[in-house]
Amino acid sequence: KLEKEIAQMKALLITSKFNTEGLAKYMARLKKKQDRLTELKASGKGTGKDKIPSFTEWLKGGKKIPKGMIFTGGSPWFNESTGKNRSPEQVYRMIFKKNPKK
Repeated sequence: KLEKEIAQMKALLITSKFNTEGLAKYMARLKKKQDRLTELKASGKGTGKDKIPSFTEWLKGGKKIPKGMIFTGGSPWFNESTGKNRSPEQVYRMIFKKNPKK
């Protein structure tokens, strides 16, 4: 996703006309995204689908929530609309947007 955003920003940079101040701000945003992508690639996390753990690996790893992920209400484990706890399958699906059975 981040790589796609960077490519779109570069394409817009070529096709658009910026004033000096706007160009500086846009370049700063682009640089931040490129630095973040470099950081993610160096750490080996989050850039590819192969980095998403399988459901069983996630269970064995202690059902950890990825760093930087924030949920409204504080926890993905508690469903505030029903007042009940969610199953590990539901939480895995929320976090990784992937079916735990596959």
